[in-house]
Amino acid sequence: MALAEGTVWEIRTTGSQVNGGGFYNRSPGTSVDYSQQDAAQLTVTDLATDGAGTGLSSVTGGFTAAMVGNIVHITGGTLTAGWYEITAYTDTNNVTIDRSAGLSKTGGTGNVGGAWKYEGTLNAEFFAAIPMSSHVWIQAGTHTGSESTTVPTGDVSKPPLHVEGYKTVRGDNPTGDDRPLLNLGNTWFQIGSYTQASNLRFTGTTTYVVSVKTSGVAINIKVVNTSETSDYAAFYTSDVGACCVKCEGEDAHGIAFKTGDAAGDAWHLYSCYAHDSVTGIRAGGTNAQVIGCIVDTCTTGITMAYNVTLINNTIYNCTNGVSLTAQDYYGVALNNIITACTNGMTTTATYAESGFRDYNCLNCTNNYVNFTGGPNDITEDPLLTDPANKDFTLGTGSPCFASGLTIDASVGL
Repeated sequence: MALAEGTVWEIRTTGSQVNGGGFYNRSPGTSVDYSQQDAAQLTVTDLATDGAGTGLSSVTGGFTAAMVGNIVHITGGTLTAGWYEITAYTDTNNVTIDRSAGLSKTGGTGNVGGAWKYEGTLNAEFFAAIPMSSHVWIQAGTHTGSESTTVPTGDVSKPPLHVEGYKTVRGDNPTGDDRPLLNLGNTWFQIGSYTQASNLRFTGTTTYVVSVKTSGVAINIKVVNTSETSDYAAFYTSDVGACCVKCEGEDAHGIAFKTGDAAGDAWHLYSCYAHDSVTGIRAGGTNAQVIGCIVDTCTTGITMAYNVTLINNTIYNCTNGVSLTAQDYYGVALNNIITACTNGMTTTATYAESGFRDYNCLNCTNNYVNFTGGPNDITEDPLLTDPANKDFTLGTGSPCFASGLTIDASVGL
């Protein structure tokens, strides 16, 4: 056996790195989830295994039937350290665990239940032990990381492993400062392939703070990179199909959302907010989608390469709103507002303009630099409500109302 897919885990600032931290409801009506408490439900210092390695015993005892499904974290003695599920209860001195902890071993220390604590040197081991399709809950508070963390790669054929923050009650979907804060320092957090993370905040100083791998998804996550090194990033991907939804990125000396120079294909950014950075969004790969995003007060709002799709974005107060950086551009720029920038859409004269762009609203010092505007573009003030105070909605009388490309009854006729 192995740890059960679908195990639920708990991380709290008040937990401990010796705790079990997880629970699988193996015996509904009997099992009790002891991970949702600060301290372990049971600590024993005389653990031993039988000849098969799966029989776990303690002379001092204290096991109960309610502990079935809880994770026991074995740390010490001659037993193999790690996280094991209690799968069956025999009596106060004997239980069965999901896999061998070593044959006929003695002198082990173990903690049953209790929340995990992110602050310590076992984060990599803890996340590596988590099985597919698990749910990791992180309670509000400031969690200080001391080593980089990789959420394990999932399986496209199974429900994703999900790391989710909460304020008071699991599933309360916090926003703003109510989200847990992971202060990573000079470490990073990686959202693995086919996994999800949501409702979190991160700060850090390394090359990138949060990395999103192939088909990984970040939802409602804010990342601030406070390093003073140029070209560092808040969010980063070099893989295919990474996705950020309702995320916020900031890097005063670098890039809020960054792909590799020739990587990060098909990066999907939906309803994200990039601000106060040298570059808001760098779509360096191909087939990226930037839809419904806001880019505010950056030197370059969006810089893009091949086949990038820009739809329904607002770019405000940047030196360069949209900058094309690669030849043979076949992308789409549709229904975007670019305002209060020095240069709206800019490229060098040597770069081809083979993409489709139209129905954009530009109100910049130079609306087009080596670009030709679309026949339905608007070059007027979009009358945003209060962009200086982060309100980018359309104000009364905006020329952008009902002026974008819409799908209507004539489509397909």
